[in-house]
Amino acid sequence: MAEAIECALRDGGEAVAAIASTKRPPAAVLGLLVDAYLSLAHRDGLATSCAVTSMANDVARSNARARSAYTKQVGIYLELAGEAHRDRQAQIAQSEGDRRPRYPCRRGIDGARSERRQALGGSSSSRPPTS
Repeated sequence: MAEAIECALRDGGEAVAAIASTKRPPAAVLGLLVDAYLSLAHRDGLATSCAVTSMANDVARSNARARSAYTKQVGIYLELAGEAHRDRQAQIAQSEGDRRPRYPCRRGIDGARSERRQALGGSSSSRPPTS
């Protein structure tokens, strides 16, 4: 079973790598990946469908080798999507002259909430008032 899972994931990974390696802007690559993934051929063709989704149950019941291959491939897909997203965000920031508000990761959501409360005339504390 592990060999079948590895083979299916490798085939899908090669198809994604072929699209990702095109000399196009990251946003275009992301669009191509989404279009290919959502295509009727990908959805309806068992031989070309997504091994990550179609084999999830098998992988969960399989051995460590299969789970490792699955986890590795999902990680590759997530990294690829993250890279395309970061590049796209950089393009947007550059085209907007970096006018967008920034919330550094160290402040996170609580920092954004605190700033919003202050702008609305509320308390700067991120905690609700205590009685």
